[in-house]
Amino acid sequence: METELEIHLQEGFHGETIVISVDGETVGRVRAESSFATGLAHIEPIHADKGQMLDLAIEGTGTHATLPVAPEAPFVTLNLRDGALICGATERRPGYV
Repeated sequence: METELEIHLQEGFHGETIVISVDGETVGRVRAESSFATGLAHIEPIHADKGQMLDLAIEGTGTHATLPVAPEAPFVTLNLRDGALICGATERRPGYV
């Protein structure tokens, strides 16, 4: 069953290109620049099936985060801290100022 996810690229991004893949197939590519005022860089909607693997990677670096697609948690957050991608999923849409 296909699920619509929202990928919320949030804090710590300074122009990195984020590659979004589902089960190894690239479904999006986003240049992320975080806003200090809102804590948000970009929201990217994608479609995936329950149980597929979502991979979020900084292009050309080998840095990535992976998590399974879960329809009960359709909002995925991604932050860049100390060179690592911190990823999570939640049932509630994140809020921004």
